[in-house]
Amino acid sequence: MPLTPLLRAGCILAGSGFVVVACGGLADSSNDGSSSAGGTGGSSGGLSGSAGVGGSVGGSVAGGSGGFGGSGDASAGNANDAGDADAQVTEIGDALVQGLRDYEDELCTNLGHCCADLGKPFTESGCRELFENALPDLVSQISEKLAQGLELDTNAFEQCVAELEVSLKTCDPELPDACRDYWKGKLSTGDPCNVPEQCANVPGKEVDCSFVGSSSQCVVKYHAGAGESCVWSCDQTDASTSCNATNIDSADQGRCYTTEGLHCQDGVCKPNLGPGAYCHSNWCAEGLSCDDPTDSCVARDAPCGGDGITPACSADQYCKGDVCIPKEMDGADCKRDDECASGSCGYYGCNTGVYREWTSFCR
Repeated sequence: MPLTPLLRAGCILAGSGFVVVACGGLADSSNDGSSSAGGTGGSSGGLSGSAGVGGSVGGSVAGGSGGFGGSGDASAGNANDAGDADAQVTEIGDALVQGLRDYEDELCTNLGHCCADLGKPFTESGCRELFENALPDLVSQISEKLAQGLELDTNAFEQCVAELEVSLKTCDPELPDACRDYWKGKLSTGDPCNVPEQCANVPGKEVDCSFVGSSSQCVVKYHAGAGESCVWSCDQTDASTSCNATNIDSADQGRCYTTEGLHCQDGVCKPNLGPGAYCHSNWCAEGLSCDDPTDSCVARDAPCGGDGITPACSADQYCKGDVCIPKEMDGADCKRDDECASGSCGYYGCNTGVYREWTSFCR
């Protein structure tokens, strides 16, 4: 199932790469040891190697005074290797490392009860290990972000940490919005782009970098209502949201939701279609699906005798194969809401709610 944050190297990172929210396994932070100040270049070293681009970045991680990768030889970095660019990387790196340390303390000392609520194990040492393993990836992204024209908004960074202190104590399943938006892009909607972070934030809308026609552009995606312009038709449950489009020709991209009885057709949110109507993907009304061979809306319970108007099964049953069976109890595997007695198919099964972004720290 799709996850809300960015998937990277087996670890789910909030868009900017600051907050690690669920890890499967990251590259180990190797090459221990203290470090000495140095410049941009060098041949060896990991996070805490001797010298490197960041000066005090590596030192703040491993107790030395050196930087992020590099060899210690002053000549390796060239005479003026400490320059403005290195100073900027150092400053940003120190801020990110300190922010992650604060988040680690908050999460790893307060997450145990949340894991217990899900029936999952938890140890503080295991939680902290995941942060340590993620740190090299975090620091290594700084120069790349700067090269992409991004700027670090320290106010958003501070807000992220402050809000996390509250949300994690209450086991909020999602990261605060501030944790997704502090690497700031400058590009406007419709501008060519390479990654989403390059696109400037638009209040109340989701910003992305994706194809419009044949080119990659900054786009905005937002909730659209009946009669409003659109690009996407979306199915949404507690488990996931999936969207489909027949023609992506605009960077301004409204989303119609089938749970609200709407689909996107001819660029406008229109009411979902009844039995026998021509359809594409998720254009059909509740209880119907779009039949691939005929491109028409048919009853989802047709194998059990349903006609799309009168359900084939009683209210406490659903059609599986060609048989009506009792709806599933809480926690049982499911694919659709109508399979569950609760009426909700969650990420972890019936009536389990949405994905908790901190789940993989439960170990």
